Amino acid sequence: MPKNPSPFAKIEIFTNTDEAVDALRPDPNEHPKRFLPLPTWATPPEVIEADGVTLLRPNDASIREIEPRVGSLYRELISQYGRDRLVLDFSDLRPFSHPFHDDMFAVLAAVKEVNGRIAICGSQDWYINRLSAYRVEYEFLPKQRKRWWFFSRRTND
Repeated sequence: MPKNPSPFAKIEIFTNTDEAVDALRPDPNEHPKRFLPLPTWATPPEVIEADGVTLLRPNDASIREIEPRVGSLYRELISQYGRDRLVLDFSDLRPFSHPFHDDMFAVLAAVKEVNGRIAICGSQDWYINRLSAYRVEYEFLPKQRKRWWFFSRRTND
């Protein structure tokens, strides 16, 4: 158990999008939240809203772009547009490298800040295992080593 609470939201893992959206759908007895309209960049099929859940389907090209970073755009949906229930569908992605992992950690931190929920579906075991390993290292390593680790870690994918 880490000494400090994790700065990241807990991830819920599902095999398909329908299961994930159903699990994150708000209780029908809750007072429905009112959201700002989505920004102009948030269009189907990459961003879909369904019953209080925002489904994000990043495409393979967008996660490899330098600007705008997908993580920044998704954090904007959380912090500025109030979306606090997200499903990330990775079914159409090839394996990706460290910059996108950094984006995902930024999204996990933003979801935690708003006490939201996040689910991942369509990913393969390699991603879940890698994300878990990065998260464990981040939470358990001393601060001095964390800084070194963050800037020196290299991946081959």
